[in-house]
Amino acid sequence: MDNLDGYIENLKASLNEKVFSPVFIRLANVYFLNKQYEACISVCKTGLEIYPDYLTARVLMLKSLLKLGHLNEAEKCFNDIESKIANLPIH
Repeated sequence: MDNLDGYIENLKASLNEKVFSPVFIRLANVYFLNKQYEACISVCKTGLEIYPDYLTARVLMLKSLLKLGHLNEAEKCFNDIESKIANLPIH
């Protein structure tokens, strides 16, 4: 667990140094994979303020919302990206 905590701290430090970097998605993925869905959503929302069209962040946020059972928010998120993923297997 120390390695994971260290990795998370390194990602956070990297983001603090490069605020406008799309690296935030790596931190969000780590949170998602560790079932820290609230933290994942928070990171995605912050990143999407800078990169509003970042589809990967929107999909990851959608998946986290579904895991938490936030169906109304998940539906809104899905509606926002549906036209962009209509021809992709994820749809």
